Amino acid sequence: MTILAIRPYRPADFPAVAAVYDAAKLDEFAFESARFTLLPLAQDTERLAAFAQCDVIVCTCYDAIIGFAAWCGDTLRALFVAPTARGRGVGRMLLEAVLARLPGDVRVNVAASNQVAQGLYRSAGFVATGTVEQAYNGVPVVYTAMLLARG
Repeated sequence: MTILAIRPYRPADFPAVAAVYDAAKLDEFAFESARFTLLPLAQDTERLAAFAQCDVIVCTCYDAIIGFAAWCGDTLRALFVAPTARGRGVGRMLLEAVLARLPGDVRVNVAASNQVAQGLYRSAGFVATGTVEQAYNGVPVVYTAMLLARG
C-alpha cells in the first residue's frame, strides 16, 4: 500500500492547497535580505488568477494534501510542500509527475537565493538561463530562470 499518491486537483481541494501554500510560501524567501509578509493565497488576487489558469496536481499522504504543483503551458508556476512533509521526496515526486505530463521544454523561475529549490531542479536537468525580477506582496525578488530543454 502506497501512502503517498499524486492525483489531479479538484475544486474541493482549494482550502488544503491554500493551507500548504500559506505554510510554505515564505520559506521560498528565507535567504532574502528583504522582509516579507505573507499574503495568503485566498487573498492574493494576482496568484489566484494565475492558479485558476493552471493545471494542478496534488500529493496526498493518507488522503491529506501535503503538496501541490501547478503549471500553465510549459511553465511550472508553483511547487509547494507542507513544511511538516519535507525530506520525504514529495517535491521530487511532484516534479517528476509534472515532467511526465509535459512533453517538451519546461521552464521555472526560482528565487535566486533559494539554493535548495534550485538544487532540486538542477538534479532533474534544469539549467539556469538568466534572471528575472518579480514582486511578492510589493517586495521585489530576483528569480533565476531555469530551463529543462527536452525538445
